[in-house]
Formats: sequence, structure tokens, C-alpha cells
Amino acid sequence: MTWSFVPIGTAARVVSGATPSTSCPEYWGGSICWATPKDISELNGSKFLDDTPRKLTEAGLRSCSAEVLPPNSVLFSSRAPIGLVAINRVPTATNQGFKSFVPDPSKLDTGYLFHWLRAHRAQIERMGVGATFSEVSKAIVSRIEIPLPPLDEQRRIAAMLDKAEELRAKRRAAIALLDQLPQAIFLEMFGDPVTNPKNWHVRTIEETTECLDRFRKPVKASDRPDGPIPYYGANGLQGWIDRALFNESLVLVAEDGGHFENPTRGVAYRIDGPAWVNNHAHILRAKAKVLDVEFLHRVLRHYSFVPFISGTTRSKLTQGQLAKATIPVPPIDLQRRFAASVESTNRAKAAYQSALAESDTLFASIQSRVFAGDRR
Repeated sequence: MTWSFVPIGTAARVVSGATPSTSCPEYWGGSICWATPKDISELNGSKFLDDTPRKLTEAGLRSCSAEVLPPNSVLFSSRAPIGLVAINRVPTATNQGFKSFVPDPSKLDTGYLFHWLRAHRAQIERMGVGATFSEVSKAIVSRIEIPLPPLDEQRRIAAMLDKAEELRAKRRAAIALLDQLPQAIFLEMFGDPVTNPKNWHVRTIEETTECLDRFRKPVKASDRPDGPIPYYGANGLQGWIDRALFNESLVLVAEDGGHFENPTRGVAYRIDGPAWVNNHAHILRAKAKVLDVEFLHRVLRHYSFVPFISGTTRSKLTQGQLAKATIPVPPIDLQRRFAASVESTNRAKAAYQSALAESDTLFASIQSRVFAGDRR
């Protein structure tokens, strides 16, 4: 392929954004869409911008140097961060964090430019300058050279990359659904373990598990956390180490009370050896005749330990408090049926993850090939 390389500014008009005074209410709440880089980052994989949470009035637009971009422009964030890309499907103004493009339809296809910019984000980021934060100027982006095949070829390339991206998106969506499936199956089979609507027999953690806290150890410099064995703590995977403490399926429960007071932090998770566990997580082994390890993992993820934590300066869930916590215990056969369904779901998820990795590799290969036109 031998294509001409041209500065973007010769095939598209480069438009900077601006922000009206936020202290003037009459500038805000109108009907003119006004985008920020944050709005682009929240498109969740879509390349199209159809609306914005904040809108300008006509007075707000006139008060600053912002310009309304026509539909089918390419929005490109030029700072904080550099390189977010979207295509607007409605007339849209932007803040000063953009250097956007209005392609000349006789020279440059919008979809082609979108994919080229996204494929070369790292390259453009390196062009950024600035002390407080890195930014690419209007002059810089105008001079960036892109390969410019005939319009029909540009559209063919954009359509090909759209299809490849659609396949990747479907596989990511399938993985997300499979991530949610075990929780849905758990609640369907057993109900909420806090309210126990199915009236399962209730037993303490002490009765149903063996606590292995006596084996946990702090990780010291001499432990060389750089080997092939994962080591875990209250926050999950902490690093790598050169030997294992455990080589079985166990459930870890955070010791730090902050994990239970803040629902965004992890509370309980399963590990499957070999593994090393530091001294910030309780280690539970399910008693085989009473509990399945996957059921224990899931029930503790739903459980509220807040009534059991103590401490003033630093709240903590002690081993004794954990032992007294009670959980519903359905028949072991039912627990194992649940575990089998989770295992089946995990196999399906692994297959989709493998397919997604292949799709990612293929997508990168296609990008590399189609944008590698020889200069002339």
C-alpha cells in the first residue's frame, strides 16, 4: 500500500473548546450539548456521543470561544487525559480539554479518523507538553501526519475495524454477564444469607470451618516477593513469592474492619493454591461434610460482619469474633450442585476470555496493517 501522508489540519478543521463562567447561571441549563473528557470516558465502549449531562444556553455559548461542532465530528481530548476519542451524533460544544476535528467530507472519513486516532493514542500522548499536566496544542495536532488512502478505502477500513470492535464488545459483554451469573444463581438457590428467607439451619463459622490463622505469616524482605507463587492479604493479591504456605482451596476474610465499613473494599475471596497468605487475612478451610468451599466463599461475600468488628483507633475483626458469626447451612448436596454450576460458568467464562484475547490480538494486527501505508 502506498498512500500519501498529510497533516490532519489539511483534511479536517481543528476546533478548540472553552468553558463559560460557571458563576453565571444564565449560561447553563440550555439545550446545547457541552462535552468534557469525563463524558467521553463514561461512554462504556461506545464510540458515539448522543448527549451530555451539562448544556449551555445561547448566551453561554456566545460568552466564550466554544464552537458547536456539527454531527459526525471527531471529539479528541487534548489534556487530562490526552487521547479520548468519540464521534458526536448531535451538535456539540466542548470544554477546553479538546482539540476536535471537523473532517472535510471530500478528503477524510470520520470513522477512519476515529480509528486512526485511537490506534495512535500513545504516540500522540508523547507529544504532550506542560508542567502541571501534559497537553497537546492545536498547532501540534494540526501537524500530525496521517496516511490518506482514497475515501472508499478509508470507509472500508473503518467498517472492518467497526466489525472487529463489535465482536470484541460482544465478548466483553458476555464475560460481564457470566461474572454476575454465580451471584444470581446463589440468591435463587439459597436466598439472601442475611435474612435467610428459606429458613436454612444456622451454624457458626467455628462449627463449619477450620481456622488456619496460626499458619499465616508477615511478608519480610527476606521472603523475596518476586517468585512464581502468589501471596495474598486483606486486599487480595499482594505480589509474588518464592514458596507456598498452602496448596488447597481456602477462603480468606479481611481482618481490617475498614473492609466491612466500606462496601467498595473486598471482604471475602477464594484462593486455590499454591499460595502464601500474610497476617492481615483470616484463613478458613471448609469442613468437607458440612460446607463446600465455593458455597462458603459466596455466603461470606454476602455476609455483613459489621456487628462483629471492634476497636476504636483501628477497627478489626478478630479470629474470635469471626468464629462466632453465624451463616445459613443448606444441605451439602445442594451446595455442591451450586459449586458445579459455578465451575461450569467459569469454564464458559475462560473460553470467552480466550476468544477475547484472540480478538484483541486480531484487532491490533488489523490496525497495524491498515494504517501502515508507505510514505510517498
